[in-house]
Amino acid sequence: MPHEPPHTALLQRPPAACRRASASTRGAARPPSVSARRHSLALVGAVQGATVRQEVTDHAQTKHLNRNTLCTPVRHIECWRHSERLWSCMPPLPPFDPGTLCPPPGRYPMTWDEVESRLVRAQEFLQSGTRSDLWDELQFHRAQVECLFGEVRRIWLAGSFVSGKLDPSDIDLAYLVDADIFGAVAEAGDLADLANLMDREWCVKHEMRIDAYLLPLPATVAFEDLGVTGAMAPGDAEVFQSLGLYDEIWQRCRGSREQRRGYVEVTL
Repeated sequence: MPHEPPHTALLQRPPAACRRASASTRGAARPPSVSARRHSLALVGAVQGATVRQEVTDHAQTKHLNRNTLCTPVRHIECWRHSERLWSCMPPLPPFDPGTLCPPPGRYPMTWDEVESRLVRAQEFLQSGTRSDLWDELQFHRAQVECLFGEVRRIWLAGSFVSGKLDPSDIDLAYLVDADIFGAVAEAGDLADLANLMDREWCVKHEMRIDAYLLPLPATVAFEDLGVTGAMAPGDAEVFQSLGLYDEIWQRCRGSREQRRGYVEVTL
């Protein structure tokens, strides 16, 4: 039998953030297709020794590229969702280490579409009995979280889903949310829904094999204030500790402190 999607009425009441988000996105233009975006990247990678003739931000409009500089983040291009930094020849996710079946240590930037293409639809996973269903469950889980917050800034994906394992049993991830949005969820019902979505047993019971964590991003804006006692926003020291903790957790192989692995960061 085909897999049935998770129950769509888990959150009995539309959260305030969800109502605001849906109202603000009505009539929004649909972004170009994945193939169009990848075509743009291919054009960028083909430039060798020529002036970049694209709509770039003022500070990089006269930047010249050659074979030695193609691997550096050279400019910001006006993107369809947000202004994103494009890396001209860094692969979204390196080949898995043959010893651990995990990515090499590090945090690898990918788009949402690239994650699906590489970790769900790739040739090596066509015979997987779990990846496609897990992806559907993750998309539903993300939609519920975004209904509560309005938006999520980044997602860290890790665990066996980000590995060469054919049939991972669940997806480990962390949602990174802006500080002001994180503190805006205050209604009792919304807080209860959020607690459920971060509870693995509750999620599994509701047909979502998701092990999720929620991390606020620092509230400090000025770069020169970061790490300066008294200059950072209250509570940011703890925020940085949490981010560092999960960065370390996601880069450890289970059962070994010496073996290291990589994970994925999705900017939304």
